[in-house]
Amino acid sequence: MKEIYIKRLLRSTKEQRGFYCSQVYQINKGLSKLLLRNNKPVFLLEKEKVAIPTGQYSLARDYKGKHQFLKVLNVPNRCNIEIHAGNYLRDTIGCLLLGQNYDENRQYGNQDIIINESLDTCNWFVNDFLLNDEKNQQTRRAKQDEVIGHITIA
Repeated sequence: MKEIYIKRLLRSTKEQRGFYCSQVYQINKGLSKLLLRNNKPVFLLEKEKVAIPTGQYSLARDYKGKHQFLKVLNVPNRCNIEIHAGNYLRDTIGCLLLGQNYDENRQYGNQDIIINESLDTCNWFVNDFLLNDEKNQQTRRAKQDEVIGHITIA
């Protein structure tokens, strides 16, 4: 089962809204390496005020949720936390957004696209990363609520 890790770095919009846009790392046999899609880093975007607590969580396949990618299980005092597509901070109420092309040297405004290629990144993350059997290079189908990965947030 695949595991990812993110170490959050707090950032602020021009309007002083806090957010995290963190690079994603793959954990394999205790070693971490940057998770790349098409040779570009993958990022997770969250609002600071509603970010899920640091910790370790299971990722389950979700065919019934609003966005139908993944859900994050056992988040203390929270429910219905999903990993899904979105490019702006307004696209998340408390979920994690996956995407690419975040520019750490740019200061973003509240209305700016912070990450892009989000839908493609979500599809790739679920189907080609989490569910792909690298030995046979086949994507398997997961059942609703089946745990298919783990995330550690620090």
